[in-house]
Amino acid sequence: MPHAFGAALLAARRAAGAVPIRDRVIGGFLLLLAVLISVIVASVLLSWQHRDAMRDGAESERSEDVLRDAERQTLFANLLLERYVVTGSDHLPPIIRTSIAAVEEILTEARSLEFERGDQALPGVDDAAEVAALDELLVAASVISDASEQTINLRASGDVTGAREVLDSAGDDFLSLGSSIALAAELEHREIVARRGQADFSMSWTFTLQIIAAFAGIAVTIIMAAAITRSILKPLDSLRKTARSIAAGDLAAEVPSEGPREIAELGSDLNVMKAELLKLSGKQP
Repeated sequence: MPHAFGAALLAARRAAGAVPIRDRVIGGFLLLLAVLISVIVASVLLSWQHRDAMRDGAESERSEDVLRDAERQTLFANLLLERYVVTGSDHLPPIIRTSIAAVEEILTEARSLEFERGDQALPGVDDAAEVAALDELLVAASVISDASEQTINLRASGDVTGAREVLDSAGDDFLSLGSSIALAAELEHREIVARRGQADFSMSWTFTLQIIAAFAGIAVTIIMAAAITRSILKPLDSLRKTARSIAAGDLAAEVPSEGPREIAELGSDLNVMKAELLKLSGKQP
């Protein structure tokens, strides 16, 4: 078995040695090209990943901003409603209604942004759950809108006690809505951090691959150039030594037929030429 393996390896070496010089050069170039193309493709894919991470991160930042605004508007509307119950100022109801309408509008926008992003494939992030949570926030916003309108109407009719009771009942809803919106904003912030991490990872690996491509290109070029040069110079040196031996009178010396196909064929032709010349001259080695 070892003998068969050694014979197969020797045959493979001879077959490789018979490869023409041109094919060796082309093979080395194709190997270098394959390495560079592989690195370039990987860099392009990482660049796309970086672009997507930056885009999704920007969308998460926008969602966080609108949710923070909704949280502020909710607390602001609650404070104004409490002041209105106490003071009965006529200029407050329009502001309260505008603030609550802004909360509903912002939450609707946040839900649309979350729904449009779809599955973000982030660890620990349940996109469907986030959309469902925003739906619940919209329902809660509608509830406090109705409660606010009832409070305003009761206070406008002079029923301060009734307005206070409705407001006290709705107070927990306001606080709960504000807390839930703050939690949703915090989740968006975590997504921003995750996206930035992805973007930084992609960018660093893109830079690393570019360095690898440069060094790999140089290494492959040097190795292939050295291998091709050695495969040519070694058999040429054998031809030179054999020629000197024959010139020194060693007519039995055989010109080696090894190396790239062109040099191997040259060695065979020189052996034939030597044999014919010896035959013509009547000399025998």
